Amino acid sequence: MSDKSQNESHQIPEDVQNILLTEYRMAQQSAEHHDNLVWTVTSIVWGALIVLLGFVIQSATNKELLFYQLTASALSICLLGFIWYHVFLLNNWKGKKYNRCKHIEEQLGMKQHLLTYPRRAGYCLYQLMMTGFLVAWIIVIFLLLFL
Repeated sequence: MSDKSQNESHQIPEDVQNILLTEYRMAQQSAEHHDNLVWTVTSIVWGALIVLLGFVIQSATNKELLFYQLTASALSICLLGFIWYHVFLLNNWKGKKYNRCKHIEEQLGMKQHLLTYPRRAGYCLYQLMMTGFLVAWIIVIFLLLFL
């Protein structure tokens, strides 16, 4: 901790420090909740989409089921879009909560979130996975209609 941070932290009255620490804990808990929510929902949806994709591909040669196959494919794409949008919103909210933690850390001379790794790698991999699912379902629809 730098001398400047220590001096700034000591200039903040104890009651204000307690309020900031309470807000810090609440922001931390909220950010963790939103992160857990993103990964729980994503895991369930990805698992369900893989199973559904397997069923659609397995029955692809049965043209009597074409309506149901196309419906399942279209609904899967809609579900992907819905999840993708809400994950964006939840991650945005999580980022705001972590930014508030960082701001409080600066005020109190703490460094927990100030030393975290950049989130771009995980974000890019998540986008790649979602794009992969979207492309897979588009290919399935194309194959069902034209082959």
